[in-house]
Amino acid sequence: MKTVKPALLRGFDQEYLPHEQLQFNALVDIIRRNFELFGFLPIETPSAERKEVLTSKGGVEKEIYALSRLAAGDDDDEAATKGALRFDLTVPLARYVAMRERELAFPFRRYQIQRVWRGETPQARKGRFREFYQCDIDIIGRDKLSYLAEAEIPGVIYNVFQEMGIGEFRIRINNRKVLKGLLQHFKVPEQNTAAVLRVLDKAEKEDAAKIRAQLELEGMPGPAARDLLALVSEKRDTRETLAELAKYVECAQGAAELKAIVEAIGQFGVPDTAFSVDLGIVRGLDYYTGTIY
Repeated sequence: MKTVKPALLRGFDQEYLPHEQLQFNALVDIIRRNFELFGFLPIETPSAERKEVLTSKGGVEKEIYALSRLAAGDDDDEAATKGALRFDLTVPLARYVAMRERELAFPFRRYQIQRVWRGETPQARKGRFREFYQCDIDIIGRDKLSYLAEAEIPGVIYNVFQEMGIGEFRIRINNRKVLKGLLQHFKVPEQNTAAVLRVLDKAEKEDAAKIRAQLELEGMPGPAARDLLALVSEKRDTRETLAELAKYVECAQGAAELKAIVEAIGQFGVPDTAFSVDLGIVRGLDYYTGTIY
């Protein structure tokens, strides 16, 4: 009989001793309790979704794990040929609401705490794994949703982190309309905007010269790539950032939304020291359209 050495797959290696699991569970309980205090309701969705659902809103195929059986036969079922593991909880939420719209009360306030799987390079010291938990909250309106809903989210985050006692922290916010306005200012063609935003999303993690080179590969002239990267990378306080955005007429709508949300966040008990507007917050997925955190 062959001896199998016990080992874990890299990136799928988060498992704890019982006393550590108790600590983990206590943190999840803090998150769940605060979500419910703010009126969010729990749902769960299946681990696997149809491939076309997962790739319809920005999912990168090389990061998505497909389903298959080790020994597939002629009677292979649909799940093994058409299914894949979810890479986040937002795309499954969109599918859930689309299928159950008539059964839900809107605005629909949901929270979801489940595992997701993503085929990225594991970096344990930076907290990057291939299997991990996400803790999501969303407020979904049937028609127009008040900007107060987006201002409420930092209030939830602030309460969670305060109860966890993690020390000082800052919630950074931006608006995709601002970013799209900046791309219009720098004459980035509409068909290139998604690719350029994905490049900018990596600006904090990669060398500036490498980011500029990638922007040029996406069709931006060298000087424009340099100026755009400098604009989104520079650190300012919120007042300075909003003043800077006032110079760009293309950003007017996004800047107005940001200003309104900044003023409203304080109404949810978040002090000025715990949040700021940061143009470097981009988020690479296509389904982001307004405020991002």
